[in-house]
Amino acid sequence: NETTEMPEEPVSAIKPQEIEDHGEVLALMIHRTDKLKSDFRILHPVVRVHVVNEETGQYIQKQHLDRAVTSYFETANEAVKTILPMMTQPFDFKERKSTIPAWEDLLVFNENFNYFVQPDPKVLLLFELLDFVSMNTASNQEEGGWYKIAWAFLKVLGKNGKINVGNKIRLQLFLPPNKILHQQPGQPQVYTWWKSTQRTPYPSTLYVTLKSVQSPVEVSGAMRSMFATQQELGHMSYKDLKSMNWSGKEKTQVRGRPLSTWTRLHGQLCRIPNTLTLTLKTGKKGCYIVKFSNDGRSLACACHDGSDHPILVYEIPSGELRGQFQGHFGIVYSLSWNKSDTFLLSASNDGTARVWDIQRFGESQSRLLPHPGFVYTAEFHPRVDSIIASGCYDEVVRVWDISLPEDHNVLQQEMEEHHGHINSICFDTDDGQKMFSADSVGTIIIWNCYVSDESSRKHFLRDWTKYLEIKDPELRDTPINFIKMHPSGRRLLVHGRNNAIFMFDLRVQRVMQKYFGAENLKEKICSTITPCGSFVFSGSEDGKLFAWNTDTGDQVAVYTQLNYQSPVTDVHYHPRDHMLALCSLGDNHPVYVYRYDPLIAQADSSSPRPMSPLETTDIEEMETARTSTLKEGIKTKVMTKEEFETHEKVRYQKVLKKLETATMQMSQMPGMILPETAYSPRMDTLSRSSMYSPRRLPYDTDYSLTPRMSGVPPGVLSPHAPPGSGTQLAGQISAHRGYMRAGDGDWRPGFSE
Repeated sequence: NETTEMPEEPVSAIKPQEIEDHGEVLALMIHRTDKLKSDFRILHPVVRVHVVNEETGQYIQKQHLDRAVTSYFETANEAVKTILPMMTQPFDFKERKSTIPAWEDLLVFNENFNYFVQPDPKVLLLFELLDFVSMNTASNQEEGGWYKIAWAFLKVLGKNGKINVGNKIRLQLFLPPNKILHQQPGQPQVYTWWKSTQRTPYPSTLYVTLKSVQSPVEVSGAMRSMFATQQELGHMSYKDLKSMNWSGKEKTQVRGRPLSTWTRLHGQLCRIPNTLTLTLKTGKKGCYIVKFSNDGRSLACACHDGSDHPILVYEIPSGELRGQFQGHFGIVYSLSWNKSDTFLLSASNDGTARVWDIQRFGESQSRLLPHPGFVYTAEFHPRVDSIIASGCYDEVVRVWDISLPEDHNVLQQEMEEHHGHINSICFDTDDGQKMFSADSVGTIIIWNCYVSDESSRKHFLRDWTKYLEIKDPELRDTPINFIKMHPSGRRLLVHGRNNAIFMFDLRVQRVMQKYFGAENLKEKICSTITPCGSFVFSGSEDGKLFAWNTDTGDQVAVYTQLNYQSPVTDVHYHPRDHMLALCSLGDNHPVYVYRYDPLIAQADSSSPRPMSPLETTDIEEMETARTSTLKEGIKTKVMTKEEFETHEKVRYQKVLKKLETATMQMSQMPGMILPETAYSPRMDTLSRSSMYSPRRLPYDTDYSLTPRMSGVPPGVLSPHAPPGSGTQLAGQISAHRGYMRAGDGDWRPGFSE
């Protein structure tokens, strides 16, 4: 019997519909290029991206035909079965005042990320650097008048099997061929350039980053759709137009928030918080910056949650989460509220500063301010909300006016006086006539600010000018982490990365006080001043929080049991209450909010070991999340009138006993003459001179007596001096003058008559 062998069927590849989807989509960040060749036709370049099959050159098929990948309206056309090209916004050289294009534009392909990293089909990204020409020139050219500058390519899956995702990549640019190459139907022209073996390098490169991001669940509609799932809507619906004049929708929402009662009155001395009142959840890697709003009713926290860097906004004092903002791809170094608390400004190492609308949580930023490098600081002007100053790694301070439309030149000025990257910016007072900027080489520059808050005038009047440069020897070549103006407006807190914090007197440009104890040699740690100006708080790299008296520099408190395994990166004091918030950038580190409790302070004063920082200048350990059950009993303890009087008498006797002991020791020192009362701070100068030595005391004076019992004669210039006591003084002065006049040719210091 003959047996016929059936041919083995090849193992079929995974169908596109069967590729697992984890909710992540492909995102492509177009950063910038290097310097381009001088060409008068390059005025506003753009980058166009094609997603093609490496083997066939055809556009990649969509995994699901009913899913919009690049455009919101592509599902309405059944003929669109492939992933369409995407393009960045134009970079206008004239408006941006730069000939180096820096788009910092994020192109999101709303398609399963795993679909792009499969070995079959091999995905090839092709980049075209283009510019559009005038209408007259476009009518005589092909492809709608595009001027082709250069091109580049990137394989998502390299030859070594490594996925080119997550890192900033530098791509070599090539010149388009002069001759027209044969092109198959459905292939982009740039694919034929890539297939050609002759490639002429263009003297520049393109910087891109390929990454996976979570697809947003809900995207609010806009007048112009910028995302595949973003619906295009009018500015207002008919219902809004009908009721906009009298509904007051947003004002009702603001008034709907419950009013808070603060325990600190305006101008009252701040207290050092002594009890933990809130523990706020952050990201997986903790939180880097915290900032109370100006009205004290909100707390913004810049968190680090794995690949995301959300900004959480909590309600104060309830601690409820109001909402969050997402969009940054790097650590947020700085947060700033405008004076009306309607907008929040953030600066990040992803090369952007972003302005967020507090009434629109979950939406994208209202304005994006691109930078060529890490943005370490950004601040609203204290008087004009639309003016923003930012400091960048490229040693340039930039001034922006966000009141202008986005198609205008928002960037108003670039100031290049620094020789180190800008770490911190602050303004002087509520008027904001001076701005201070500090860099990584220990230099502080003061700038004159020329702005106007009149609606009829341009907010940015003219270029800001350099007023003064401060270079202190103690801060030479030392990075300055943070600067903050003292509430008096005459002093400046300077946080250096050399284990010391300084208080500068701006009138003499010198250090008037130093604060030691906090460790800081590596991290960018920020400090703060209380609104009354009495205390300085700062975190430390050993996970502690320190507090000092502003004027004396004495440590008044140390928070040691914070349970932080990483440095305390930021602390901020509440503007209306005895409250502070602190954070740390570490695994699951929460944000702690401490508050001053007078009952605990009263109980601490009666305990054998003092606990309240305001009662003693000794350094102490503050209670934290691991609070003992004893504290709960202390909170409910209220002394009666008799107990309070007894307690005060005991304290008075202890103080009096210490004073008597100290004065007894002073009286037994040879040559020490004490005044009649130990409580009088004033002493007659002549009573401590050589005229009244111990030998001149009355015969019944004994050194063993206390100052209260010793009878010290009155001074010569005292109205109670005995008659004739000034005669001896006059004789001594006369003899001294005679000695000075006895000249023998040698010079002696003397009096001129």
